[in-house]
Amino acid sequence: MSTKVEKITLSAPIQSPIALWQTLPTIVAIVAAIALILARYQGSTLNILREGSLTNLALISYIASSLLFGMYLIGREPLMRKMAMFAMGLGFTFNLAAWGVRWIEYVEHLKTQGDMATLWQTLSWTEKVNHTFPLSNLYDITLGLTTFLGLTSMLVGTRKKYEFLGAVTMPLGALFLTLAVFLGNTITTLQPILRSYWRPIHVGVAAISYGICAVTFAVAVLYLLKDNMRIERIALVISVFTVTTYLLLAALFGNFSLIEGSFGMNIVVSSPMGEGPVRFSAARGDFLTANFAIVGRFAQAIVLLSIVAAALYVKDMFFGENDQLRKTANAVFSLAITLQILATGILYFEMKRTKDFSSLVPQTQLPKLAQLMSEQDDPHSHAAQGQIETARRMLAEMSPRMKVSFGSNPVVSAAFFTIIAGGLFFWLFQLRGKSIIENLPPLEVLDDLNYKLVSVCFPGFTLMLILGAVWANESWGSYWSWDPKETWGLITWIAYAAFLHTRFSHGWKGRRSAYFAILGFAFMLFTYLGVSYLLPGLHSYA
Repeated sequence: MSTKVEKITLSAPIQSPIALWQTLPTIVAIVAAIALILARYQGSTLNILREGSLTNLALISYIASSLLFGMYLIGREPLMRKMAMFAMGLGFTFNLAAWGVRWIEYVEHLKTQGDMATLWQTLSWTEKVNHTFPLSNLYDITLGLTTFLGLTSMLVGTRKKYEFLGAVTMPLGALFLTLAVFLGNTITTLQPILRSYWRPIHVGVAAISYGICAVTFAVAVLYLLKDNMRIERIALVISVFTVTTYLLLAALFGNFSLIEGSFGMNIVVSSPMGEGPVRFSAARGDFLTANFAIVGRFAQAIVLLSIVAAALYVKDMFFGENDQLRKTANAVFSLAITLQILATGILYFEMKRTKDFSSLVPQTQLPKLAQLMSEQDDPHSHAAQGQIETARRMLAEMSPRMKVSFGSNPVVSAAFFTIIAGGLFFWLFQLRGKSIIENLPPLEVLDDLNYKLVSVCFPGFTLMLILGAVWANESWGSYWSWDPKETWGLITWIAYAAFLHTRFSHGWKGRRSAYFAILGFAFMLFTYLGVSYLLPGLHSYA
């Protein structure tokens, strides 16, 4: 009998559509964003109407909204929810406006390139869109992703039974925008072969799907916590993520050594002609790094503590629960997070106060610089002593133009802030988890919301794959080439297809569906970010 009722519920159409008055805050935010975009289009020179300023304002608003929503979940004060919703609406307004102004700045940039100033008026509107639509690189996609994450949060979060949503989506939006800020908003010009009217459609659908996918992840995590999943499991995931981040940093880029306790950040060197930054490419092996010894020692301890914490959590979960063991694991994990916060703070302080970054470049990198100078193709050849001395002088000459910031290693820096955010989330639930979980809606509401969101993002992923194939055939002469981005996009689609298939065919819901939603988000995250840095291919232009 219960099975029959469950299946009827699963196959029921989506109910309780959003009333018109509930969309009013979203409409107001969109109108406000359009007003800011038009003001910038009309030639306003106000600094606040620059894309970078608007993005920073959106980030600040999302962080404020996160804090206010957290306070609301703890105390259920109506005023806190109103303030949190206002901050979220403000963040979405700035986010959407930043993306629109980004388009204007693309147009302004393109008009300065060669003969385009005179040719611009001769282009059709479709050609203008193909040249300037602001989804050309990872920064643009991140800005678009957070825009649609904010839009979804606004549309859904205005309903009474979903008023909790911003508490988990706003921190995600803040983390994604933090990554965007670290990536830098340099405008890039696409290769002519990629200029097609299929590009804005394909990448636009991808940004929408990514944004909704992030919301499904947030709801799935809340479902598991509401379903009495121990917060220690999240601590285990964060510990594994921490270890993986540092080991990848060591194995792929050589910026960290667990044995020596060294930690480096890539150096960005400004062009002597003032034409912009020159980045030494890690892919070619000619990168320069500034070694921060103190941070390296902290990183060494963080990795070791995270390994110990993960091992203790695994033992507690799979080899018999033990309260004392769990307390020890929580203490070790908390110490690792505390050191991560200190290490990040010290790193920021060191980057700001250091005047001569050439003094932080390890001597072992001088032969690499010498090889770059002499344009030697053999990576195993040994630079002569004279060349190394010349490299040392060149390093001293470049010193005034050297810069190191969180943007020097944007993904790694964003990962550090994600670790810290995860630790703060853990501490919050340790202190006030019971009251927060009690104030969440019933499991059925969370499960239903997750299903509805997946029902929207899955068609988006389907359309993304189809449109991408059409664009690929037009640009590269092949609908499918098993490029890493294509392959992982397909894997993400399969994960969400499995979510819906198991729900319709086998009546799976609840925890099983939540795990599928989290898995799909993990695959999406790797498709969007991991592939770009770890698996170069045809999509490396982004």
